[in-house]
Amino acid sequence: MKKRLIAVSILFLMLLLGIITFCAPAHATGSITLSPAAYITTSGRDGGQPVSNLHNQDQSGTQNDWDKYVELTTPRSNTYAGYRTYILPEEVASTNITALQVDVNYLGPKKSYQTWTWQIRDFTQGTWVTIGDNASAADWRWSPLSFDLSGDFADYVSSSGEICIHVASNNTRDNADLDYEAVVVTVDDSPAPSLTNTATLRPPTTLPPTLISTIAPTTVPPTTVPPTLTSTSTPTMLPPTTMPPTLTMLPPTLTNTSIPPTMTPPAGIWQPAPGTSWQWQLTDTIDTSFEVDMYDIDLFEVPQTTIEQLKADGRIVICYFSAGSWEDWRPDAGDFPALVKGRSNGWPGEVWLDIRNISVLGPIMKARMDLAVQKGCHGVEPDNIDGYTNNTGFPLDYQDQIDYNVWLAREAHARGLSIGLKNDVEQVPDLVDVFDWALNEQCFEYDECDTLLPFVQAGKAVFGVEYTGSTSSFCPQANAMGFDWLKKNLDLDAYRVACR
Repeated sequence: MKKRLIAVSILFLMLLLGIITFCAPAHATGSITLSPAAYITTSGRDGGQPVSNLHNQDQSGTQNDWDKYVELTTPRSNTYAGYRTYILPEEVASTNITALQVDVNYLGPKKSYQTWTWQIRDFTQGTWVTIGDNASAADWRWSPLSFDLSGDFADYVSSSGEICIHVASNNTRDNADLDYEAVVVTVDDSPAPSLTNTATLRPPTTLPPTLISTIAPTTVPPTTVPPTLTSTSTPTMLPPTTMPPTLTMLPPTLTNTSIPPTMTPPAGIWQPAPGTSWQWQLTDTIDTSFEVDMYDIDLFEVPQTTIEQLKADGRIVICYFSAGSWEDWRPDAGDFPALVKGRSNGWPGEVWLDIRNISVLGPIMKARMDLAVQKGCHGVEPDNIDGYTNNTGFPLDYQDQIDYNVWLAREAHARGLSIGLKNDVEQVPDLVDVFDWALNEQCFEYDECDTLLPFVQAGKAVFGVEYTGSTSSFCPQANAMGFDWLKKNLDLDAYRVACR
C-alpha cells in the first residue's frame, strides 16, 4: 500500500510538472495601437480641428468631411511642418519593442507635385529619422500609407515614454489632410529564463519603479523596468533576476557634470508647447487683465496677493531672478561676498558673478528657488546665464557656463519648478534637452533666431521680445518659426503687443 501511494504521488507530480511546463507560454507577444495625444504645428498652419480627428480612419475616396480630419496648410511662403506626440503605456518597456509601424490616411497631392515626408524622433541622437513619404498616394484621393521602421526601437521612445512623429511639406504649392495617424507597437515580453521540465518554478519578482533623477548627471540611459512577473508558487533556487541600473544621485556640485541626451523633468512640471500666450512685466504694478496662459514677473518685488490672483485666474506664474549677476537692491544682496563680484554688466547697481564658485553661489540660488516655491511660482526665469560671452572680470569659458546652467536646471526640477533658458543662444544645442522652454531678447534684431529652432523642434515654447522696430518687421517671421513673440518697452512695463 505504501509503495502504491508513492507511485501515485510520483505520477501526479510528473503530470503537474508537465502541465506547468507545456502551459507556460514561451513568448508573450502582442501589438498596441497608439493614437496621438496632441499635435503641434511649427511652420505653416493647421485647421484647428481636435486631435481626436486623427483617432479613427473614416474617410475614403474623395470624401471631404472637414470635421473628421486635420487640415495642414502652407500659407504664402511657409511650408508646413508639425508633429504628433504619442504616449507609450507605463507598463510597456521600450526595450521590449520588436517592431514599430506608422499608419496614415492621407489626402493631398501626389509626390511629383508636393512631397510630404514623415519622420520619427530619435531621442538618443537628438535627430529626426525619415520613415517614408506620400510616394504611393493617389492625387487627392484618400490613401492609406504604412511605414515600417528599423533600427533600435528604444531610441524612438523618450525617457518619459513619448514617441514623436513629424510631417513636413517640401514646398508651398498645395496643402494636405490627415484623417488618421497611429503608431503600432509590437512588444515581446518573453520571460527569461523559461520553465523547463524540472521541479523549478519562478519565484515572484518585484522590480523597483523607474527612477527619474533630476540631480544626477545621468550618463546612464533612462532606466526601463519590464512588467512585474508574479507567481503563486513556492520560491525555489533560480538565478537572481537582473535589476535595471540605478541612477546615482550626486550632490549639487559642478564637478563631473555631463549633459544627458534627454533630461525629462518630473511629472507635473510645466513644459509649454509653441503657441503658449504670455506676458512679461518686471516693473510697475502688475496688470493682471491680460488673457494669457503665462505671466513672467519679478520673484522679489511682486506682492503675494498678485501671485495668488494670477493663479486664481488660471495663469501660470514664472518668477524672474538674476542667477548670473549681483544686484545691489535685492534683499539678499548682503549674502554675496566680494570675491564673487566682477565687472559691471552695464546696468546700474549690477555686476557679473563668478559662476564657477558654486560653494558660495549655490546656497544663495537655492534659497531663491526655495522662495519661488514658497510664493507658489510654477517656474523660474534665471537671467544673465550667458556671462561667459561677456567681459565679466573672470576667465569664464563655455564649459563653466554649461556646468552652471545645468546645475540651475537640476535644482529647479528638484523643487518641481519649470525653468527657461534665457538668451544664451550659442549653447542651445547642449541645453535644449535640459531646459523646459526658452526666452530670448532681440534675436531678430541680432539675426540669431535660427539658433532657437531646436526648442520648437523639441515641442518646447520659445518666448521672446523685440524692443525696436514695427511688429510687421518681425511678427510674420516669428509666427512662421513657431515662436511666441511680443513687442515690449525696454523697461518691461505692462505694455505689450503680441504677434499672435
